[in-house]
Amino acid sequence: MFTMYYYLLILINRMVLITCQKDFSKIALATPFSRLFNFILATSHFPTAWKIASVIPLHKSGSLHDVKNYRPISILPFLPKVFEKLIHKHLYSNFETNNLLYNCNSGFRKYPSITSNILEDTHKLLVAKDSGC
Repeated sequence: MFTMYYYLLILINRMVLITCQKDFSKIALATPFSRLFNFILATSHFPTAWKIASVIPLHKSGSLHDVKNYRPISILPFLPKVFEKLIHKHLYSNFETNNLLYNCNSGFRKYPSITSNILEDTHKLLVAKDSGC
């Protein structure tokens, strides 16, 4: 019986290889990335170094000497971003395929969007108003 762990291993291997095969210069990275990501999943240990961001101030406008004119920018390592996108893509696809997401929840989803949710609610309110409720 396949567990979620094995399911993710298969998907990550396939995704990394497909992505890297599109550009021949990336083929050399496919195997090490797959092995690294699979090791992270197998050990259930996300590297501590991947959780640390370098925060730098970015000047918005105004005086360079006023601290309020800066905003923080977090510089994160690229590998955790790749790992996160692979996991998100496959989990989200699995949830959509198996209809595991609540239909009325439209936040952070392509379809239905929040706009379609608002339109649907407005329609229901207008229908209720017209029927005398």
